[in-house]
Amino acid sequence: QGSDMVFKNLTCSGGHGLSLSVGQSTSDGSVNTVKNVTFSDCSVTNSANGIHIKTHSDAGTGSISDITYSNIKLSKITKYGINVQEDYEDGSPTGSPLGDIPISNLVLEEVTGTMSGGSSSMAVYILCGTDGCSEWKWSGVSITNAKKDSSCNFTPSGYSC
Repeated sequence: QGSDMVFKNLTCSGGHGLSLSVGQSTSDGSVNTVKNVTFSDCSVTNSANGIHIKTHSDAGTGSISDITYSNIKLSKITKYGINVQEDYEDGSPTGSPLGDIPISNLVLEEVTGTMSGGSSSMAVYILCGTDGCSEWKWSGVSITNAKKDSSCNFTPSGYSC
């Protein structure tokens, strides 16, 4: 949980990327709330994901809002350049998303780079629950060398999936 955070000039290597994981409480929606967070001028290399936002479908309610990723450089990303999923349960994705922790006003500006994964690498993966995603504005998103086509069940404004 948290609000009004800025992460600037980070270099991440060998992990899961610039990540938000929200939904640890089954009873208190206030602890499942993240608002007004900015990641800017960061690089992610040799990682599974570049940007990763996940919500836990086995949690209670909450929200993720006013999140900005600006001037993010990706290289040697093995799984997903951008990975947004609303379907985590018991530590793994289920493929059945819920919109109980909606993600609104997700802004991506100048997120660029390359994938280096095997046959399953994907530039963008978005899996939103019913009414779980709204008001996303993306510009300058360009991730190359993915082996699989991007998959999106929600399309951000300014991006073609």
